[in-house]
Amino acid sequence: MPPRATRCLDPGDDDYPAALGALATLGWRRAPPLYVRGTLPSGPALAVVGTRRSTPQAEAFAEALVRELSSTGIAIGSGGARGIDAAAHRAALEARGRTFVVTTGSLDEPYPPEHAGLFEDVLEAGGAVLSLEPDGAERVTAQFLRRNHVLAALCHAALVVEAPHRSGARHTARVARSLGRPVLAVPHAPWSHSGAGCAQLLRAGATPVTSPADVLAVLASCCGPLPRADAHTALNGRKAMSVAGSGIGSGQLTLVPRSDERTSRTTTSREPTSREQASREQASREQASREPASREQASRKQASREPTSREQASREPASREPASREPISRAQEPLDPGSLEPDERAVFAVVEREPVHLDVVCERARISARAAQAALLQLCLLGVVREGPPGQFARA
Repeated sequence: MPPRATRCLDPGDDDYPAALGALATLGWRRAPPLYVRGTLPSGPALAVVGTRRSTPQAEAFAEALVRELSSTGIAIGSGGARGIDAAAHRAALEARGRTFVVTTGSLDEPYPPEHAGLFEDVLEAGGAVLSLEPDGAERVTAQFLRRNHVLAALCHAALVVEAPHRSGARHTARVARSLGRPVLAVPHAPWSHSGAGCAQLLRAGATPVTSPADVLAVLASCCGPLPRADAHTALNGRKAMSVAGSGIGSGQLTLVPRSDERTSRTTTSREPTSREQASREQASREQASREPASREQASRKQASREPTSREQASREPASREPASREPISRAQEPLDPGSLEPDERAVFAVVEREPVHLDVVCERARISARAAQAALLQLCLLGVVREGPPGQFARA
């Protein structure tokens, strides 16, 4: 098969995505040219992103979720990376849905190289692969941040399936929020390192997602009626799925039927026998006879002990100022310079409140451009530095 041609879309072209005009909010002086293969889908679009080092459970959840969403006509956008990105693209293809890839570097050198076949499958299915760089361009670290800007702008909402603290997925979510796009995140166990970034997003106000209905409700509120009638089926719960409670607690994400459906199937399977009914009535009478004595004993025990500090504080007059209920994001927490690598510390020390160009950062920090780009990428992922306009950086 001959290589596919790359088209250049300029902001003045008829088929240039109007949504990229929102990049001005992020400091872009003008919308960038796009280098495209295939056809960008129209209509509601969801960015599905996550860590490259994803767990099998998170990939399985992403795939099941995307298959359901794709069946409603929602286009799935992602970065084509390993892990959650690839799982989202593959699931959309399996559901014969629409998907597009916003990648880095040039389209004639797919990245990562092992996903060349995946990108070809996306194009064969009528989707698109696009980049900000022309064919033959060298791939540099700063492209990953600009790629996140474009992906967030092209989609109506952003969903983070799994992400640690330092994650490009969290950066995409921050960009989406800056653009006014809804941000959604999948809850994980509190001790899950791979889901710690999702926990931070949920603390900052992201919508928790445990079923396709959660996503469809958000998209319906910002996009209006969804393309296909079976979206209503998922919204009213007949097709909706949820995450098993035991699965979240164990760090494992598993799509299972909704709890109301499980309960209905269990309780309506048969009537209790007369022996079972009599046993239940006897147990109920015994429980009722024990409760008064246990309540009296608990009351005497409560009266005989000293109040705890929390109870004492609750008895004091409510004259103190109420604590702030605003969610706290990681970017608001004080940065510990000791947690940074040497290059990251050097770069953070020279970045100011007003944007400075990458060349100035290199000169002030006395490090190479490659080292500065790597350090800036990590600082952006931590949320303590932001890029904007492209090629310039400032403290967040």
